[in-house]
Amino acid sequence: RNIAAGMSGGRIFILDLDPALVNGEMVDVLVMPESQKEVVRKIISNHFVETGSQIAKSLLDDWKSGSDRISMVMPRDYARVLAAMDRAEAEGLPRETYVMEVSNG
Repeated sequence: RNIAAGMSGGRIFILDLDPALVNGEMVDVLVMPESQKEVVRKIISNHFVETGSQIAKSLLDDWKSGSDRISMVMPRDYARVLAAMDRAEAEGLPRETYVMEVSNG
């Protein structure tokens, strides 16, 4: 079984993840959001160019099916920070206001 991982902005993307192997108390395993697919495709493309990886090539050759095999693992603390930043932006306030609120409990 082939498992590859790459990080982007505090999130990790894992190919062929078995959720039973993940500590669900600290992270959530999610379907890769559409907004992240291009970022991950570029990471895999760069990996292919640098290494010639046949796994990367097969993912890129059939990106629709390949991207469905990739899970996003999000640390729960990081998810709270992202939600706070989105809330601040929606309310027109400095992001730091809510990030500090989340960081302090």
